[in-house]
Amino acid sequence: MSARSQAPEERPPSVRIEVTPTQSTLAVKNARRRHGAMDDGATELFFGRSDTRQRSLARPLAHGCPVWCRGGMDGATPQPAGPSARAFGVWLASRGGTVRASLALIALEAIAGSVAAFIGRGRPWAEAVPAIASAAIAWSAGVMVVFTAALRVVHRDRDDGVLALLRARGIGPGGYVVARASGIVVVLAAAMGTGVACIGVAAVASAASLSTARAGLGALAYALAFAATLGPVAMATVGGRSRVVGYLALLSVLALPEVLAPWTRELLPPGWRELTSIPAALDAIRRGVARPGAFAPAARALVGLAGAIALSLVVVRARVARVSSGRLEEGAR
Repeated sequence: MSARSQAPEERPPSVRIEVTPTQSTLAVKNARRRHGAMDDGATELFFGRSDTRQRSLARPLAHGCPVWCRGGMDGATPQPAGPSARAFGVWLASRGGTVRASLALIALEAIAGSVAAFIGRGRPWAEAVPAIASAAIAWSAGVMVVFTAALRVVHRDRDDGVLALLRARGIGPGGYVVARASGIVVVLAAAMGTGVACIGVAAVASAASLSTARAGLGALAYALAFAATLGPVAMATVGGRSRVVGYLALLSVLALPEVLAPWTRELLPPGWRELTSIPAALDAIRRGVARPGAFAPAARALVGLAGAIALSLVVVRARVARVSSGRLEEGAR
């Protein structure tokens, strides 16, 4: 039963029928009477209890304070990062002049390594060129790429509206972390992988030996493992609010365990040196591909790096949730 057909004493207190005639309502009333309609014509539906003035419903809302409601966003089920979100993460990771300059430096180092591979033809050190070049590219231009791409990434994305955009598309903090981290990994792996692969091809073309080919594959595995590890680790360390604290955290994660390796290796079983630091694990992966019989240390190194990646993603996920909740609380106030 509608509010119009209820008796005045039976109508709920939140609904009021006003019968003040106006010029427009009288015209409507006369028109309905001519067509045989039985209506008082001057009724208008308001939502009020005591105010008897006529007004539109939009007018009080136009001058009201903004309303922030988190219930709708929390109620929706977050979606995983799809291909479009991951492609968006690749674009975000590759923008910026410093990142592009670092990628150009990778290309220059790859050219220099290829030239060195051709020059070293027939010399004893020619087979070591891919390994040396991959390490040089990783710890110079590669670190520059991940540092600049991941520097204050969560707060920058919050201020630029990236978090709000992905949230509007139904992608939660977990999907954002996957899209952003995979973007950095893809950009770095594509640049380093292409450069190291060119160096390996140049070394094989100059030496034409199986050992050189295995050395090239080992260098490529080193570069890809470096990209897959350093992307999430950089987001977890330098992705916070402070630039200086993030740099010191990244330095402590990469360099401090290597400095303490002579003591920490004594705590591990014999021959498990690859678990003392990230650089040691990367070297174990390269040797596992380049040398026959070194598969077990490489497998342990992969497990250790996988644990470091998972822990980094958990840290970034918690930071994203904290930053998002803080933004919503600021908007509510």
